[in-house]
Amino acid sequence: MQPLPQRLAQAERDNARLRALLSIVRGRFAAAGPGHYLAMDDGDLDGPYADIMKAARDCAADGMPCTVITVGERLEAETGPETGFI
Repeated sequence: MQPLPQRLAQAERDNARLRALLSIVRGRFAAAGPGHYLAMDDGDLDGPYADIMKAARDCAADGMPCTVITVGERLEAETGPETGFI
């Protein structure tokens, strides 16, 4: 087992990498229109696919785990007057 300072440094590097990845994924989801997509473990978002299950099986057969995502509709937040809630 690594000493605590090394484990903390590694956790901070992992956290920074994951935050950057999350930012990229959020942007890709915001740009995605309705359809079926594959979300890869590395943060990549592919699609939309007409035959999502074939694409998922092909991906898995190539050794790349993925998750099937269905985007039905994107709704934007309504802007309005402040409600006074914190």
